[in-house]
Amino acid sequence: TNMSSSSDWVSGFELGVTISGNSGFRLMSSPVAGTIYSDLLAELWIQGMTGGDVTDGPVNVWTLDVSGQSWTDMTNLSTASLTAGEGFLVFVFDDTDFNGTSDLPVTLSVTGSENSGSVTVPNSGSIAASSYALAGNPYASTIDFDLITRSSVEATTSVWDDSNSDWKTWNSSSNSGDLTSGLIAPYQGFWIQGSSGGNGTITIETSDKSGTAGTFYRITDDDEWGNVVFEAVSGDWFSESFISFYTGGTPELDEGDSELLLPLQASPKIVIMSIVDEQALKITSFPYEDESSLTLPLDIMVLNVDGTSFITEAGEVTLFWDLSQLPDHVNLVLTDEVTNMEINLSLQDEYIFTTEPKGSFSAVPNGAIGSHPVVGEPRFTLQITYSALGSNSHTTIPSEFALHPVYPNPFNPSTVISFAIPKSVNKKTSLHIYDLKGRLVETLINQLMKPGKYKIRWDPINLSSGVYLVKLKAGNKSFTQKITYIK
Repeated sequence: TNMSSSSDWVSGFELGVTISGNSGFRLMSSPVAGTIYSDLLAELWIQGMTGGDVTDGPVNVWTLDVSGQSWTDMTNLSTASLTAGEGFLVFVFDDTDFNGTSDLPVTLSVTGSENSGSVTVPNSGSIAASSYALAGNPYASTIDFDLITRSSVEATTSVWDDSNSDWKTWNSSSNSGDLTSGLIAPYQGFWIQGSSGGNGTITIETSDKSGTAGTFYRITDDDEWGNVVFEAVSGDWFSESFISFYTGGTPELDEGDSELLLPLQASPKIVIMSIVDEQALKITSFPYEDESSLTLPLDIMVLNVDGTSFITEAGEVTLFWDLSQLPDHVNLVLTDEVTNMEINLSLQDEYIFTTEPKGSFSAVPNGAIGSHPVVGEPRFTLQITYSALGSNSHTTIPSEFALHPVYPNPFNPSTVISFAIPKSVNKKTSLHIYDLKGRLVETLINQLMKPGKYKIRWDPINLSSGVYLVKLKAGNKSFTQKITYIK
């Protein structure tokens, strides 16, 4: 991402957030409510409004009109007032003083009292079915989307990742996505969508704050859950798609599915999608067990930009998949509909192919935000088959002590460490992070743990870019892995 914040208030009740990367859009919020825009955005180049650096030029700060589903230009930076829990959109120019050179990274800060108590978004009115609202973290601490109270609001949230010109998404029902564990940093704006029935709102409370060491959960006897992650890579571009298996999942559209959104800013990219009921999805949910064989179309496109249109192009793509969290009784076979090649995903972990041009489509969303279209015939079909479950079928207790590949790696701002504890391990388990000189950086776990599969999110705070060591140890057994943190 391109925003990182300190973890505590410093003297004078001032919290800083670093804006890095290049020119582009950022979804933002503030831990202080009221007339704070001119204070918060003072280090950026602001144009097209009173109180900005200049009054001419296109406006580069907007709020969302929820009822009209359109962006509203900010007209006066000095008098505009922000409500706690409200998000806004800003286009960041890397040249913050317009002298011809890039000035990023810069640190933004706002002075005042941190918001306290609960907030409701929208603060007046509600979100109609299928409409969107732009919420924002109202606190100086990371919040957990899974803990937020939703009323007639979908289980999905997305934040804009300007570094990859794409969205990071999390679905609370299917427990999947690349917005790791649904954690939303201070100063971060995030999308919410009204569900059927309308009158949608969310309530964010101080109890929704997350601990800085990350959150982890265990997949054991009572948890019927698993997933698979697909990553498509072409040159410097990458895109991810998630399939989750849980008891509430269905082959049809349901609350465990998350649509694939068009980017805020059109740029050359690669995109991978699953397709259900002719709708492009980033996260798809399926039953944990089923008597029938199910199929899922998957498509991957290499895209270039021509004006306001995306153009599909031929390009070499490597498709990777991670099956470390796939339930043992689920088998996946991928068919390339162009070459007719069948790939049993359990027998290999990548597939290289070349995409084919198949037309163009508008890069401009129909409204403030829009879903990605399906173009032509999908390249792949994924066949999902379920094995019969025995009397202890719901058990997912692993047979071996293991540290799975950390994903993503390299990473920014966070990564997920997955590991397994078998029944035979009855000693204290520790999970430590070290630098390359062997100095302890952070202790994530140091306790007795029940057998099971675990995932823990690590979100480094006040650490520099570099290579670190993850060490998992229990008794005389240990595993070590190198990971790379890139700011």
